[in-house]
Amino acid sequence: MAAVTIGTKQYTTDTLFRRQIGPGIVNTILRIPEYPLNVYLLEADMNNPYNRVETGQGQNTLGKTEALVSMAKRYSTSSKRVLAGCNANFWCVPTQGAPSVYMLGSPFGGVVRNDTVIVNTNTVNDTWNGGPSRTGISAIDHDKNLIFGGCSWVATINSSRLGNEVLPIYKVNKRNLPGELCLWNEYFGRDREFESNWIDYDNKGTNNADNYYLKFTEGSGWGVNKPMSFVIKKIVKDADRQTLGEYDACITATGKMKADMAVHQEGDVIGIYQGWKASGKNTEPWIENLVEGNATVMRNGELTGRNYDEGYNTQVYSRTAYGCSFDHKKLYMIVIDRSQHPKYGLSSGCTTEVMCQILKSLYPDISDVVNYDAGGSAEML
Repeated sequence: MAAVTIGTKQYTTDTLFRRQIGPGIVNTILRIPEYPLNVYLLEADMNNPYNRVETGQGQNTLGKTEALVSMAKRYSTSSKRVLAGCNANFWCVPTQGAPSVYMLGSPFGGVVRNDTVIVNTNTVNDTWNGGPSRTGISAIDHDKNLIFGGCSWVATINSSRLGNEVLPIYKVNKRNLPGELCLWNEYFGRDREFESNWIDYDNKGTNNADNYYLKFTEGSGWGVNKPMSFVIKKIVKDADRQTLGEYDACITATGKMKADMAVHQEGDVIGIYQGWKASGKNTEPWIENLVEGNATVMRNGELTGRNYDEGYNTQVYSRTAYGCSFDHKKLYMIVIDRSQHPKYGLSSGCTTEVMCQILKSLYPDISDVVNYDAGGSAEML
């Protein structure tokens, strides 16, 4: 491949491996010996009708981990084979205070797999990394258009009993603080107790949560930026830490939201609308799969200030990022080592600025880039 420009200096690259591994999918391994860096790249053309992008969740359950190789085997079928993959979201580890208690092993940012929201982007309480004005998503819609950059998340409940009013849902599969409505689904676990008894940031107590157990109405199902319809099958009042069991979903209500939800009875039909609102012409895309990183580090082909205002981005480190082309039809993935490879040699790691400069040199049509978890998590299949 061509030389790359980092800062004001041009570096030659050695192509260690380059192969088309599928229709419109190319895997490349580059070495920049003078820097030195080992760079792993994947490019996928979403115009190709045979290509598809899906999000993976370790063991299909929040809080679980799984090797990419194992996940690829599990998701492959007789009609669909996983060819490549890459790590994404930052996730909660044991050293992160209160979140280590209620969401250990779970991603901080939003995740969608095949229309189902696994976790949302927090916009009010328990926001992550400064909130959605600083983080960024990489998503793909049902027309295989890529959506990158800053997005906010909104979810509401509507029903005939509420009239013209809608009630806000604060979180999906995350702890329920006082005065919130939260939504739970099977990705949290059917036998795992809802985290509905947190009374403030650091402390558990008693919220006496009300639990509204839901089943989809006929013909309805999970969707992002699409209406969903449910029947309230069971209501359990004043009971923290219940479980999902056999139901499709559960709404837990605490504090002032208990009275707002109390107008409903078993057998009522309620609507839920949830989704990410993106900037641009299509403000509420029909998202099918989504992951969320700590920063949009390139926008419209230009490096953003997020490369320079956060220690994680400015340190010399291993790197993982996703990018898309200006026409939102080409997906780029990059992993950069910070290690001594037994075959390729030392790779020193880099900042997100350097990573973006490499991507701009290699892919002139790259528009947007979102940075993801690296360190020991950086991995490409």
